[in-house]
Amino acid sequence: MSQNISELNLTSITNEKLVHFINYQLPITNKDLKEILLKEFKNRNLEYRHLYNFQLNELDIKNSLHLIDDCLFEKNIPKPPLVGNFYPIVRRLKNFLMTSEELKGKRLKTFDYIFDQLFLADDFIEIISEDKIQELNENDVFITFKNKFQQFPNQNVLKRITLKSSIIVIDKDNYYKGYKRISIHKDNSVIKELILA
Repeated sequence: MSQNISELNLTSITNEKLVHFINYQLPITNKDLKEILLKEFKNRNLEYRHLYNFQLNELDIKNSLHLIDDCLFEKNIPKPPLVGNFYPIVRRLKNFLMTSEELKGKRLKTFDYIFDQLFLADDFIEIISEDKIQELNENDVFITFKNKFQQFPNQNVLKRITLKSSIIVIDKDNYYKGYKRISIHKDNSVIKELILA
């Protein structure tokens, strides 16, 4: 960036161009730029909790971003190391998905931005695009996730999915990178649940 950061004015650009600007600056390490972006996210009412590290009390943007329903997500989030506190939770999530009787013989599917939030290998989850929803059937189970304020995909997309298949909801609650619980839903009812945190 050749311009002085304190002179940076992003108010006139669209949300999409803001995301492009951020993606061009990666990784975001400059504290002043982090503060400017944080103010910009707040002014635009963009949901940024998936980019905010509450332990460090700052934005943590290392990978390019998606903007979905006014919510910012990192793409291609690195998988956690096979050690540490988070790995056992990821392992429990994977075991739940692979061994639950309710999921035997089912194909697990989701969107790319949701998959990135799962921190799982992609060898047993198929990533689909929104235009493939009409191809879902009773042998498919779609993985969604929610945080304290939003559900992904949004309700309009979710209605189309639940007409065709069961869903799994990964509840991230207020976690930056983590999970609170996972549940399997069929016909708008929870049929199985596991608390992860």
